[in-house]
Amino acid sequence: PELTVWASVFPGPSQDLQWFERFGVTGHDGQEVVDISVLRHQTSENRTNADIGGFNQLRVKFPWMIQPLQNRKSQVHLASRRKQIKVAVFTQENRLFDRPKVHTSPVVEIVVVESPSMVFAVHASHAGNEFPHDQHLQAKYTHLDWICLDAIGIEQFRGILPQLWETTPRSEEVAGMMIPPSKKPFSDFFCQSILHKKGEEFQARCNHFL
Repeated sequence: PELTVWASVFPGPSQDLQWFERFGVTGHDGQEVVDISVLRHQTSENRTNADIGGFNQLRVKFPWMIQPLQNRKSQVHLASRRKQIKVAVFTQENRLFDRPKVHTSPVVEIVVVESPSMVFAVHASHAGNEFPHDQHLQAKYTHLDWICLDAIGIEQFRGILPQLWETTPRSEEVAGMMIPPSKKPFSDFFCQSILHKKGEEFQARCNHFL
């Protein structure tokens, strides 16, 4: 595969809740392709930035840019040296989804990454599934959703997701990820150790984006 997807999470109000807050993509040569992170707002905040065409759900940054993208108009970037990886940034009306994905805008900001072996999308989403009757908590725990749109040759993929999909053998570490932390002995120590390790690795990969 010509890309690697990195991710980091943030914790919820209990140890069994956590969500994605950032994705980084690197090419086969280890060069950074794009960095995507979530922007969180309270439901009462204004929409000034979105109203003038700026991002208010996603922070999208390419390695050749000093600052993240400012204008969320539809755009496509050839984001790898061999131009194998394309990154599209666009918006879609919130009402077209089964349920509103965010509270702060009538549109949803979406990033789609396409390579010869995989196409996936990333967008922000409030935590309505976890807190169906509390808009404050829905907004507080707004996170990123990662959606695989297409994949070819998944038996060649490596990492956590192929193991969860059971297309490659599942390691003990990945099997442990499927058990709620509250059900594990010494769960606090175990989870903190794993998250610290993975977070440091991801941060090292994406550090110069900041």
